[in-house]
Amino acid sequence: MIKKMKYYTVMIKEEKETPVCVKANTEERAVKLAHGIFCERNDDPRVLHGNVDNWESYVTKVEEEND
Repeated sequence: MIKKMKYYTVMIKEEKETPVCVKANTEERAVKLAHGIFCERNDDPRVLHGNVDNWESYVTKVEEEND
């Protein structure tokens, strides 16, 4: 069974807090996707590219997808 997709806003805190919005089917997957997107922001001064284990990540908002 495929879980219904939801929109997640994940807050990632390295030095500063940065919200990342993703579409995923679980909260765990949303955090993994958000980390990937966050790491790709090479020109963003908020991204220090430190150790992912030191990041604080949590979902701040979940919205159902409307068909």
